[in-house]
Amino acid sequence: MLKRLKIRASELGDLQNIGMLPPVARRSGDPMYCVEMVDALATDYHHTRLGCAIWWDFDLKRPTFLPEHIEWSPPDVPFYPFDDEEQQSWARRYYKQKKACAPGAYPDPARLARYRSRMEVKATKAFERKHGIKRPRQFRGIDVRIRGVRVKITRVKLFNLVWSKTMIRAGADLGITETALRGLCKRNMIPLPTRGHFNWKDPKKRPPKPALPRTK
Repeated sequence: MLKRLKIRASELGDLQNIGMLPPVARRSGDPMYCVEMVDALATDYHHTRLGCAIWWDFDLKRPTFLPEHIEWSPPDVPFYPFDDEEQQSWARRYYKQKKACAPGAYPDPARLARYRSRMEVKATKAFERKHGIKRPRQFRGIDVRIRGVRVKITRVKLFNLVWSKTMIRAGADLGITETALRGLCKRNMIPLPTRGHFNWKDPKKRPPKPALPRTK
């Protein structure tokens, strides 16, 4: 890809930092890019545009690699040399902080990592929609094995289960003991009813069911 776009590895990193070349997948940690996107950017115009984006000066409104005595005006393209307003706004803040801390490193690498991750997810979803790729939904819940018994259930369903019947019966439904169920709920921050909660024949007299707390 570097040969196709005629850029260096360091320049690729700079373009990733401003979201202009986000990968659409990863294999063994290595980024993978959309061939159509690379081909679209492999023109002389886009080669100049990518170079301008890397060396852009928002105060001068021109790339800094040009000498000051050379007259230059950007093409009549919205947000040149960036793709859209969001990308331009992010690049403005990123370059401002980077310039303020030069020659040191970028002062907020965690924020930069979050932006790169968000751009990668956005590019991946766009790539999947365009090519009709549907990924299976990931199971977001509890999936553990307790003494040979596999328990696979969402936190919400487990929360509703332990508040609908006694712990012994709820554990029997899952195939585990009451003690194991209590430990499972404790590890997953699921509040439990007090002992004797279901002794009240009238459900209205029972202590109210609390809200399920969020996990970190």
